[in-house]
Amino acid sequence: MAEVAQRGDLMETADAAIYLGKQPRTLEDWRSNGKGPKYLRGKPVRYRKGDLDAWLDGQAIEPASRMGSRKGATAAAGAV
Repeated sequence: MAEVAQRGDLMETADAAIYLGKQPRTLEDWRSNGKGPKYLRGKPVRYRKGDLDAWLDGQAIEPASRMGSRKGATAAAGAV
C-alpha cells in the first residue's frame, strides 16, 4: 500500500483517496455531488482520518446470514 502523508489526522484529497482506495477525481466528484465522507473546506480541501473511517463503517453491509433467512423472503415475494 502506498504511504499516506498526514499532518496530525488531516489528509489532503490525494492522500484520502489512497486511504480509501479511490482516485482523487472520485473524491472531487463526490464533493461536487454532495456525496462521500465529510471534509473540511479550504485550500487545500482536507479530510479527517476519523471521518474517513466513519464513512467507511457506514458503507459496510451485513451478510445475509445475519439479516435473517433470504429463502423465506424470496418465497414470500414470489407467492402472489
